[in-house]
Amino acid sequence: HTGIHSFPTRRSSDLVLDFSELVSKKGLKFKAAFPNAIRADLVTEEVAEAFYNFGTYMCSFALETGSPRLQKFTHKNLDIPKFLNAIDMMTKKKIYANGFCMMGFPTETEEELQMTIDVADGSSLHTASFFTVIPFPGTHLYDWVKQNKPEKLKDLRFTDLDFADARINLTDLPDEVLFDYQRKANKKFYTNPKRIVRLIKDYPKPFSLVVYAPIYFYRVTKGLLNI
Repeated sequence: HTGIHSFPTRRSSDLVLDFSELVSKKGLKFKAAFPNAIRADLVTEEVAEAFYNFGTYMCSFALETGSPRLQKFTHKNLDIPKFLNAIDMMTKKKIYANGFCMMGFPTETEEELQMTIDVADGSSLHTASFFTVIPFPGTHLYDWVKQNKPEKLKDLRFTDLDFADARINLTDLPDEVLFDYQRKANKKFYTNPKRIVRLIKDYPKPFSLVVYAPIYFYRVTKGLLNI
């Protein structure tokens, strides 16, 4: 915002409601997906109904971390109970829910890594990715690491990064500990019997799930194989 122009601000939830009403008035029929995630703790029953009414069949939700302390550290300040409730509301309307988690924040402890695993596994998400925290130049995180942990940036390269498999560790924990928690996250999340049933039942194209098997294997063996 430059301050040159002044526009009235509206809540994103109001825009969703207005859009749903417009679609209804126009008699439009289509399917919508939000793969890049929405701010889940702003979702209400009315908003969830609006998403469903204008044809949403898939939506991603960015948890990032299950630690309230790290929520403040990252300035996201996500209300985790509301986040979980929003996913429940959306999935009850048969909207497929994908989640984004991040592991390896500076100062993150083993207890906080476990918090992220527990929140994700305890949610009604169908799928989730447990990405590695990467300090990209131009971000506050990069500036923090540069000032407080400059040695972490020494050999860091930003080309061809795999956000899940990146061998980057901004914590004070040994690499093996961080990678083990990422492996544990994938194992616990995807071996939940109820989740497996829901995933097969609700995934838009269930017969294509087999193509993700190599990705799962790749992530659940992070750091164990020299590949």
